[in-house]
Amino acid sequence: PWFNLFIFLGIDQFIQGAWARRDRTGMAGLKHPVAHLTLAGAFLGLAMLTKGQVAFMLFAATAGIYWLLQRFRMFVSVSQVALLLLVMVAVTGAWFGYETWKNGPWFVTEFVRYQYRLFSTPDAGHAGFPGYHFVVLLVGCF
Repeated sequence: PWFNLFIFLGIDQFIQGAWARRDRTGMAGLKHPVAHLTLAGAFLGLAMLTKGQVAFMLFAATAGIYWLLQRFRMFVSVSQVALLLLVMVAVTGAWFGYETWKNGPWFVTEFVRYQYRLFSTPDAGHAGFPGYHFVVLLVGCF
């Protein structure tokens, strides 16, 4: 449930940031896109701490599909995307950096390997249906 919450909030704040950039009226009351995009980066960073690189892949796929539907028009600036990514890396880097400093790189290495293995093999107990992740994310997250 935490992963779904953080992904939802991250994508929501990203959308709010794009809308605030367009008309300067965010539905959540924040009128500047930087505030929304900073929150989006923080929530996506927390999502990455729960499920690893899958969080970034979901966000990138969502933003990419929206960009495609917008006929490749930029709905946020490159500097705003850089800010979002910087905050996301700072959130994950704070935890992984501390963990690496305290216990060495083995934990981070094993975390990334484990998340990759879950994504690429049937370890999670759902080897049958190839669209399993799509259906679960569609129903459970969106």
